[in-house]
Amino acid sequence: MSSSNCARRSNSYHELVVDCARFAEGILSEQQVRKRWHFDDATWAQLGEDDALVEAVELEKIRRVRNGAVAREKAQNAFIKAPEVLDGILHSDGVSPRHKIEAARELRATANVGPDAAPAEDRVWRRSQAGHRQAN
Repeated sequence: MSSSNCARRSNSYHELVVDCARFAEGILSEQQVRKRWHFDDATWAQLGEDDALVEAVELEKIRRVRNGAVAREKAQNAFIKAPEVLDGILHSDGVSPRHKIEAARELRATANVGPDAAPAEDRVWRRSQAGHRQAN
C-alpha cells in the first residue's frame, strides 16, 4: 500500500496534497515537507510514483494559481525580506537623504507603530448617541 493511500484514508490527505503543491511551487522546501510528514527516503520516492497523488497535486496547483494563493504566499515570503533591505538603505552612506526618509517611512509602516497600531481585535467599540460605531 502506498504512503498516499494511507494518507488518503485520513483527514490529512488534502493537507498533504496542498503541501506537495506548495513544494512544487517553491514555497516549501523538500526538508519542510519531509519533516512535517515524517517521510523517509523510500516514502518520499514513492510519492512521485503515485499517479493519483501526482494528479491531485497538479489539480491543486491549478486551483491555487487561479485563486491567487500562490502569488499571495510568494509575495508574503518576499515581503519578509523587505525590512532588511530598507534597513540597509537607511544606514547606507551612499544613499541620498530622500531615499533614507522613504526607507524610514516604509519601515515605520511595516512596524505599524503609532496610535493606529492596535490590531482590530484589540480595539474597543462603543456606540455614540447617533448609533454609529466608533473605535477607541
